[in-house]
Amino acid sequence: MDLKTLIVTQQEFSDLVGVTTRTIRTKIYEGMPSLGRKGIPFVEAFNWWMRNILGEGEGESLTDLKIEKFKIENELKRLQLLLQKGELIPRSEILQLFLERIATVKSGLLSLHRTLVPAISGKDEREVSVIVKRAVINLLNRYSSRSGVLKK
Repeated sequence: MDLKTLIVTQQEFSDLVGVTTRTIRTKIYEGMPSLGRKGIPFVEAFNWWMRNILGEGEGESLTDLKIEKFKIENELKRLQLLLQKGELIPRSEILQLFLERIATVKSGLLSLHRTLVPAISGKDEREVSVIVKRAVINLLNRYSSRSGVLKK
C-alpha cells in the first residue's frame, strides 16, 4: 500500500490540516474528494486542499502557508515510512481480518447446537454447564487466535 491509496477518516484529515471536522464536512460539500462513509482519499483531498484552500490565503501570510504545507508534507513522509516499515497496517487488511473473525464466530455459534445436544443429553445441570462453558471457550479461542496481519 502506498500513499496514493491511503484512505483517512474526517477526523484524521482535519487533524492533519488543522481544522475541525465540521469544516471538513463543509469542504466535502464544496467539492473536496470523499468516499462517503469509507473515508477520504488522502492524496486527492490534500491536493484539492492545496489548490482550493491554501491557494486562497486571504487572511494568512505566505510564510504561514508554507509552514503548514511543510508540516503536512512531513506527516505524509512519516506515514509513508511507517507503512514501509510495517508499523501501520492497511485498513483493508484489518477489515478482512475482522470479517474472517466474525465468520468464525458466526459459524461456531450456528454449529453449537449440533455438537452440544449429543454431549449434554442425559447429563445433570452441573455437567451441562461445564460442557457449554468448554464449547464457548473453544469458540473464543478460535476467534482470538493470531492470524493474518496479526502474525509476527
